[in-house]
Amino acid sequence: MSDPITFEIKGLKSARKALDTMEFRIRRNIVQSATRAGMGVLRAASRRAAPADTGLLRRQLSVSVKTDRVTGTVTGTLKPKRTKKAKQKGTKHSGHYHHIVIGGSNPHVIPGGVIGGNYYTRIEHPGIPGRPWMDEVINQNFRAAIVAFEVKLDERIIKEANKLHARQRMTAQ
Repeated sequence: MSDPITFEIKGLKSARKALDTMEFRIRRNIVQSATRAGMGVLRAASRRAAPADTGLLRRQLSVSVKTDRVTGTVTGTLKPKRTKKAKQKGTKHSGHYHHIVIGGSNPHVIPGGVIGGNYYTRIEHPGIPGRPWMDEVINQNFRAAIVAFEVKLDERIIKEANKLHARQRMTAQ
């Protein structure tokens, strides 16, 4: 995959104002949820577009969302990850060959080993051309991911504001 993509949504002053009135934990949960929604759009599109030689890369594309405790920066990551089913089966590898699929590889020599029950002393691999499908997916689906982020952000702010308002009414009584 290429460099991380960072974006800042401008023009959401009312959302920012509403977020500022909430506790840090609630703000973090709201932004993480919205980030997960946006990344989910990219994951679904990536799974549809992934080359399916074995299907392993397609099945193992996964999203993780983390918040830096110092800066409060929320980061969404889309990458292959070994699934629970693969772990249970004892599969030791995962789709971490995505960089080779995207960037390709030069011709190279593979030292001896066993492939399909046959022992080889040396294999001359011809290399493969790169297929930069992730860049295309992100370019084509970036706006849809932003829209999903915005919709989830609005939805969660309203939900948390209503909870906060209900709690304030209960304490006032």
